[in-house]
Amino acid sequence: MPKWRRDSTSTDPAAGDEELATVLKARSLDLGAALALLDSRPKGSETRAHAVHVIGTDPRLDDALAAVAADIESDPGGTAALLAAVRAHNLAWEARGRAVTSMTTEGQFDEFHARLEDAERRLLAMARTREDDDVPYWYLLSCARGLHRDEDVVQTRFDMLRKVAPDHRRGHSHVLRCVSPKWYGSLQGMVDFAWACSEQRAAGSNLHGIVAEALVEGAVSFIGSGPPDVHSTEAFWADQRTHDQLQIAYRSFATGADDHDAPWRVRDLNTFVYAAAQTGCVDEGRHALEALKGRMSDYPWRYFADDLPAAYAATAKQLTG
Repeated sequence: MPKWRRDSTSTDPAAGDEELATVLKARSLDLGAALALLDSRPKGSETRAHAVHVIGTDPRLDDALAAVAADIESDPGGTAALLAAVRAHNLAWEARGRAVTSMTTEGQFDEFHARLEDAERRLLAMARTREDDDVPYWYLLSCARGLHRDEDVVQTRFDMLRKVAPDHRRGHSHVLRCVSPKWYGSLQGMVDFAWACSEQRAAGSNLHGIVAEALVEGAVSFIGSGPPDVHSTEAFWADQRTHDQLQIAYRSFATGADDHDAPWRVRDLNTFVYAAAQTGCVDEGRHALEALKGRMSDYPWRYFADDLPAAYAATAKQLTG
């Protein structure tokens, strides 16, 4: 199992996965090695999902895929074609940017929608030829969000994902965003969805982390497209119900966990640390910090500061005194 090697506050794209790190550290991306790594891992596993995510965001992948374009065309259901569809999806979101809607230009939206529709077509083709593969479905959920597909489309894709990977953490996160206020849902609907996911899982499941994610996304929703609503954000975090939800979810998340080094689990621990500091759940926050050992993720810190290590360190200091 991949293990973390860093104890300082830093981000590691490979998330302690030594095989993935070997692929990433090469000067030019070895597509053959990348494909072999993905094919060696069980479909639906987090180690494979994380590797797909990281390799799919690597800009060196563009040249590697271009060099085997003819091979991809001759094997449209192969892993290289799947990775090409993932890359098309990621380039679409890069075109849109991470800014709030009011800061995204009309030209960016036009390019985003055109690219995402192309990625969706590719991923739908993948889903037809790779029915037992989780990857097309969780990226199709992201496409559904970006293209504002109907609720029944989201539900169908989510059902197909859960059929092959019932506890798929990334897929559940995509659906959480579909039902969030930032897209076309509501704060209550998002929190209800998170609790429905959590309540059905045994202690130690990664899916308990989706409650903390929902609370952070709820707070972020008050930023909106205009000036931040500081009063509403502070009231949300000060609400006793928010405190209780965070506390209950963390206890379920931390009890009986047997995969402390899973990349998404580290992400959830970071989310719990931030939310614990906001709600005053000091004991839970300190426990999460101890489990992290400085393993900082991009999320949720990118929402609140450009200097991620400084934001992480300030929150840790707030919790530990």
